[in-house]
Amino acid sequence: VTFTVFATDSSSAKTKVANTVKVTVAKKAVKLRYSKVKKSAKKIKNVKVAKAKGKVSVKNVSSKAKVKKWKVSYKSGKIIVKVPKKTAKKTYTVKVKVTAAGTTSGNKIYRSATKTAKFKVKVA
Repeated sequence: VTFTVFATDSSSAKTKVANTVKVTVAKKAVKLRYSKVKKSAKKIKNVKVAKAKGKVSVKNVSSKAKVKKWKVSYKSGKIIVKVPKKTAKKTYTVKVKVTAAGTTSGNKIYRSATKTAKFKVKVA
């Protein structure tokens, strides 16, 4: 019986690293004119996502039922919140959860990370 011993190369070991995703809100409060919202839905690009490792997904996690129905999407580093047509005059708080899935790059494994962005929309 012959045994063959293989040496393992420790330099090829992958290390787990925190994701570098950064979420920034441009304005804490965005104002929309009711006359514009009454005619058509409006898109707000108020939140930016940078340095995300892996696929980015966004979700509306607002607490109020009306605001939960607002559509949220992600495109080229910006989160787009769509305020529906005929939204009533009021101040709404929008809360968006951003998740970067994580990925493998070289000798590093980037973990998934979640950040939350919060801002107000005032329809007047």
